[in-house]
Amino acid sequence: MELFTASWFTPLPDTVKRVGICRYAPRGQKSGYRMFNRLAPGPWFNQVTPSRYMELYQEQVLAPLDVDAMLRDLETLAEGKDVALLCFEKPRFVIGEPGHKNNWCHRRVVSARLDELGIRCPEYGVAEDEIGLRAEQWVRDELRRVRAGRAGSLV
Repeated sequence: MELFTASWFTPLPDTVKRVGICRYAPRGQKSGYRMFNRLAPGPWFNQVTPSRYMELYQEQVLAPLDVDAMLRDLETLAEGKDVALLCFEKPRFVIGEPGHKNNWCHRRVVSARLDELGIRCPEYGVAEDEIGLRAEQWVRDELRRVRAGRAGSLV
């Protein structure tokens, strides 16, 4: 099973199982998707700064997560297919760039954490240079900062 991340709105082939990792699926989704709420953010998801979000997501979602159990459960949900972990935001991801509204997603946090564990989980159908490398680096830096217990930025 290969793992990917993607937006709910990214066209995916039938060989990829759509698995939501957000609080709910968008209206009008065709049947066949599954939800995996263990990776969904808490009710604070749209009420805090990105740095605080990272702290809460690490504390409430990533820290207690048994990655081996998660992978087994995703394998079961996959029904023999590859898996795309879905949320709402569409790439290109931007954070802290002058003149641009922040656009990033917790699915890239999940991807970064899996990458640290040697598990590849790229954004489906998006070239690396189109993903928003500055935002990707921010996610990785924030994960390290949060785990080290350092104070966050204002972003």
